[in-house]
Amino acid sequence: MFGYSKLDVLFGRSTVSEARLPYREFVKPGVRFLQQTVTAIDPVAKRVTTDAGVFETDELIIALGADYDLDATPGLEQGGNEFYSVAGAEKLRTILPTGTQ
Repeated sequence: MFGYSKLDVLFGRSTVSEARLPYREFVKPGVRFLQQTVTAIDPVAKRVTTDAGVFETDELIIALGADYDLDATPGLEQGGNEFYSVAGAEKLRTILPTGTQ
């Protein structure tokens, strides 16, 4: 799930299942999706080495993901409320006012 999609869940604009984008949907004509562990990148040669082999390409997109350091923002987790995880966004949706009375 893209990070910004959790805001749609948080504010009730979509459900988790609607916001989730399965990897299989990334496959488009001329695109090959691989999920492997990258061990080396040579941007000049446009080559990437993974645990499954070496790949050379015209275009290469590498998405490394993210780990959150919730302690870096004092008070973010205070009261058990954070919006970075899917579970946190779902929980906050039930806590935040809806804007309708």
